[in-house]
Amino acid sequence: MNQQTGTISGKFYKLLLQHDEKGFWETFALSFALYFVQCMLMAFIVLFSWCLYLCLRENLVLSIHNIYFKNNLYYTLNCIDDQGIDNPDQRITQDCEKVCNLLAVAIIPTLLIAPFVIAYYTYQVWITAGPFGVAIVYGYFVIGATLNRILIAPLTTWAAKVDRAEGDFRFKHVSVRNNAEESALYRAAEFEKASSNQMFSVLWQTKRMYVLWLFPAQACTLPGCLVNTHPEILENQHDVTRKQMNYRLRRALQYFFDYYGGVLSYAIQLFPIFLFGTYNDLDDASLSEKISNNAFYYIYLINSFTRVTDLAMHIGELGGYILRVSDFLYCSRERGIENDAFITDHGILQDGKDLSFSIKQLSFGKPDSQHQLLVSSLDVDVPLSGNLIITGPSGTGKSSFIRVLADLWPKLSGTINRYLPRNDYFYMPQRAYLPVGRLSLRKQICFPKFVSDEEEDNQHETEKIMRILSELHLTKLLERCGGLDAEVDFEWQDTLSPGEQQRLSMARVILREPKVVILDEATSSIDLNDERDVYQLLQRKNISYISTGHRETLYNYHNLELHLGRNSVTPFIRMRNNLIPDETIATPQEKQAL
Repeated sequence: MNQQTGTISGKFYKLLLQHDEKGFWETFALSFALYFVQCMLMAFIVLFSWCLYLCLRENLVLSIHNIYFKNNLYYTLNCIDDQGIDNPDQRITQDCEKVCNLLAVAIIPTLLIAPFVIAYYTYQVWITAGPFGVAIVYGYFVIGATLNRILIAPLTTWAAKVDRAEGDFRFKHVSVRNNAEESALYRAAEFEKASSNQMFSVLWQTKRMYVLWLFPAQACTLPGCLVNTHPEILENQHDVTRKQMNYRLRRALQYFFDYYGGVLSYAIQLFPIFLFGTYNDLDDASLSEKISNNAFYYIYLINSFTRVTDLAMHIGELGGYILRVSDFLYCSRERGIENDAFITDHGILQDGKDLSFSIKQLSFGKPDSQHQLLVSSLDVDVPLSGNLIITGPSGTGKSSFIRVLADLWPKLSGTINRYLPRNDYFYMPQRAYLPVGRLSLRKQICFPKFVSDEEEDNQHETEKIMRILSELHLTKLLERCGGLDAEVDFEWQDTLSPGEQQRLSMARVILREPKVVILDEATSSIDLNDERDVYQLLQRKNISYISTGHRETLYNYHNLELHLGRNSVTPFIRMRNNLIPDETIATPQEKQAL
């Protein structure tokens, strides 16, 4: 089809020189039909490319998600592994997108089409200009390809560095957005400004080096002719991942080779016209047609090699992104194996005893410095009928102990025996987590269970949720969002107060009704009356609980205390006799009044 449209210009030259009006209009109609068909073919190629992109990205992202969210690997990479990879979120979202985009849109179509196009037009150049014409075009390409190979190699490294700097700069502004109130209360605007400027300076310096390496690499790319008589020859410009600045730089630096490619397409014609005398028997009109057609063949072959050199540029970019994605996959695999090991070791399920946990000789420290013990040689049995409070000064390992119980941190030694299935344990962190996505109130309460739109119409569950909201004094949330299943145009974490967030998180516990709930300062942001109602509700539901906290009022709701001392002093556990029954739960002020 390209040949048919490419030789239309030659036919027009011949017909115009012959003053053939009828033939002119017939050729005009034919050219209209040919260009329409070619446009449709190009549209189908683009459609195929983007369909391939969708398939590649779906397979890559879903496969990575299967790895990322297995055995708490996402927690390990984001919260523990300081020696691992930077910005895993960017690698999953942006870098994977760029890999799929470059492969599907810029690289694979060229690899599939270019060999056949080059072979066909090499044959056309051979039969019109002989081996000398072919040698000139191929030599032109070899020179450019050699220069590109020398100059493109550093681009892979600098592309990876630029992406890392972009991710760090973006993460800084995400952090400012998420902690804007805390930062403002600290009056930290100058600090945030200086820190943001510093990160942008690193990005700017890295980007400058990338652009400097881009200059010689793109200046030596050998594109086809911009100024030619064949509008159907379009330069391959799948510049889908570069900034507009890079595109303009490329266009400015390629003018020499653009014009030289056009001149070369006519210079090659000295072989058939002057040296070989191939067209000596043709009249002027037929000769003009041959010259136009030959120019098309030569330009198209040069342009085909241009696409190959452009392909080298895209492969250079692709290498940087593949390096980041492959590093992520390698690190995920290594950390995943480690997580498999300690999670399997922690998951010992015992039968029999009326216990929730039985811990023997447990020692642990921070994952990145386990030699600095937080807790040493801990022995404790937690009965199902008991409610344990974990106390101690800040920094002694109370929250760390919860992380070990939840299999987020590995232990150094000892055993943790469980007497209930994992689903009978529920963990509630100190900082309430309300997933983003403008979820309905039902979906927030049912978290971590994923509720589809089809599952929302559950009358029994609806009645239960409404009762829980009333017991936790959260019915105003229904007015705020317009109903349990109503779509919202806000994020809950930006709308609710810290106390409301903790009570909404507690609603999840009551809805799920586990046998044991582990509360890591889960009532620290709510007032004493609401705290009393929360623990009273847990007792009525026969849910055993393990709590950490500093409030003295918490002692009223627990009959066991595990005290953790500083400097890994051996912990001790003691019985408390001041557990107040459900009917008489009271604050210290109320007890004094009585």
